[in-house]
Amino acid sequence: MDIVALNSFIVEAKANTYVGGGSPAPACRTGSRDIGYQRGTWRYLDSYFGGTDFAGQEVVWLESEPVWAMNYFGRIIEHSR
Repeated sequence: MDIVALNSFIVEAKANTYVGGGSPAPACRTGSRDIGYQRGTWRYLDSYFGGTDFAGQEVVWLESEPVWAMNYFGRIIEHSR
């Protein structure tokens, strides 16, 4: 596994999804909100549940094999104006 290529793809995927105003994908699980990105044989999916309190998972696949995942939980404490 080329860690530099993986890191570069994760940064690129995040820039092209929520941060970059990407389009939501169909939910992969009941009630989830999903957004994904793909370039060549790399694929990224962020899938989360909730609103003000939320939990989710990001996964990266290379050639259809999962190579990286991260789970997260968060809470919005102050809404932007």
